[in-house]
Amino acid sequence: MGIYKAKLLVIVTETSILEKVTKVVTELGADGYTVQHASGKGKRGARWITPLSEPGGNIRFEVLASEEVVKKIAEEMMEKFFKHYSGIAYIADSVDVYRVDKLQE
Repeated sequence: MGIYKAKLLVIVTETSILEKVTKVVTELGADGYTVQHASGKGKRGARWITPLSEPGGNIRFEVLASEEVVKKIAEEMMEKFFKHYSGIAYIADSVDVYRVDKLQE
């Protein structure tokens, strides 16, 4: 079994744009993603876990992909959403993926 090197993109933003973020992530080349409820505090105040169907909460997207794909997604998030919605995106430099069959390009 081999190990695949990938970048990890994490996007934390408002649940109200869940479908829009999902569309951007998939259209720009991510084969998959994980979405979780997110709680925390930032410049715009505190947000606590609420159901994905209710407004006012936060979500955390995690995307494993190549550097090119995660950078495109992060840049699109900045351009389309973070001017109008709370959110942050960050990229972990390198992660080792053990399910190589799931991520091979």
